[in-house]
Amino acid sequence: EWAREMGQAVTNNQDIPPEQLKAVAASIGIVPERDPRSVYFMWIADFAFTASLPDSWIELEDDNGGIAYYNPKLKKVQKTHPVLDKFQAMYEKQKAFMERANTPLEKMEANVGALLNESLNRAHRELPAVTPEIMEQVALLMNVNTSVEYALARAVKNEIDLFVEAQYDKTAALGTSGDPLDFINSIRKEQVTVDVTSKPEDVIMCSHFEDRPATLKCNHDFFSREGLEAMKKMSKRYKSFPTEEVEQLVCSVFHNRVATCEVDGVWYSDEGYEEALKKNPGLRRIFKRILGGLKCSEYPSRKADVLVEDTLDFLSWEGFYKLYRRRGVENMSLLYIDAQGNLSSNGELLPVEEASSLIDKARYATEGGPWLAFRDDQMNAYWYHLADKVTTTVNPYFASS
Repeated sequence: EWAREMGQAVTNNQDIPPEQLKAVAASIGIVPERDPRSVYFMWIADFAFTASLPDSWIELEDDNGGIAYYNPKLKKVQKTHPVLDKFQAMYEKQKAFMERANTPLEKMEANVGALLNESLNRAHRELPAVTPEIMEQVALLMNVNTSVEYALARAVKNEIDLFVEAQYDKTAALGTSGDPLDFINSIRKEQVTVDVTSKPEDVIMCSHFEDRPATLKCNHDFFSREGLEAMKKMSKRYKSFPTEEVEQLVCSVFHNRVATCEVDGVWYSDEGYEEALKKNPGLRRIFKRILGGLKCSEYPSRKADVLVEDTLDFLSWEGFYKLYRRRGVENMSLLYIDAQGNLSSNGELLPVEEASSLIDKARYATEGGPWLAFRDDQMNAYWYHLADKVTTTVNPYFASS
C-alpha cells in the first residue's frame, strides 16, 4: 500500500497471496523491511512467482523428501529453482543501475504516462511519435541502461510506437488515452525475456583446468577430459567413480561462452565467429547455421519468414503485418527465409557470402547493435548511437564492413 501511494506500479497480479509473494521476493533478495526502495522491484518477484520451470530442467524429490531440480544434459542438480537464480541476478542488476543512475522511481507510472502523452501529441501533429530524448527518458524510468542494453532500448522505442498507434484512434474518437500500466508491463515482460527467459545457461567449466569447458561429471565435480585424467593421477579415488557425459554447445574460440551458430561442423558464439573471421575471412563463404533458427523480432516464439532489407527486421508474416500493415508490400524490399535459413529474392537464392553478411547485420541490429533508427520531423531517417549518444543520416549497418 505504501508503494502504491508513492505512485509505483508494484505487481501485475493482485491475486497472488501477499505472504507467498513476500517469500518469493525474499528468496531473490527483495526485502523491503531491510531496504525500503526494494519495494519498487516487487514486480520482479511477481514474474518470478508465476515463472515455469525451463524445458531443460525437471523437478524431482531428493533423498530427504525435499524438492530438487535436475538438468539431464548438464547433469546438474540443485535445490534452488533455476529460474530464481536468474531473477535474483536481474534484481541485483536493476538495483545497481538504480543506485548508479539515481533513477527517479517515485511516481514512475505518472511520469511514464506523461511521456507517452507527449508521444501521442506528436503523432496527432503528424510527427514521428518517438525521439531519442523521449526514448531515453522512458528507458531511465523503466530502469533500462540504454548505453549497454541495446535490445531493451530498442524494445522501449518499439513499444512506444505500438502504444501510440493503438491509442491514436481511441484518443481521437473518445478523447481518452490508454493506461500507462499496460505499456509498463509490456516493457517489464521484455526485461524478463532478455534477463531470464531467453538467457542461456552459463557454461559449466572444468574444476581442474578452469579455462576449459566441462564435458564430464565425476563424483559431483565437473571436468574436461584432460582435467579428469589429471585428477585421476592426483587422487586414485576418482578412478573408481562413474562418469557421466555433459552436453554443452560451447564456442570453439571463447570456451566460456555458449555457441550460437555452427559453420562446417564448428561451434561459435557471435563474438567467437567474428574473431575467427579475422583469421579466416573465407568462413564468410561457408553457410552459417543459426542455432534455434532466425526468430521474429515481434513474436520471438515464431520463426522469421522474411528479412525486411531496408530496416533489417526479421519478421514472421504476423509480425510483418503488425508493423507494416499501412505500407504496401510493393514498397518494401523483402528477402524470404527458407526452412534452412537461406535468403532468396525474386525466387533466386542469394549467394552464401551476401546472405551471411546481411543476416549478421540484421541480427546485430535486432539483438545487440548500438544504432537505433528514428525519423526526424521531416520524416527523414537517421540513426542514434545508444552508447555514444550521437546521430548519423547514413545507415551504419550497411556502411559497416
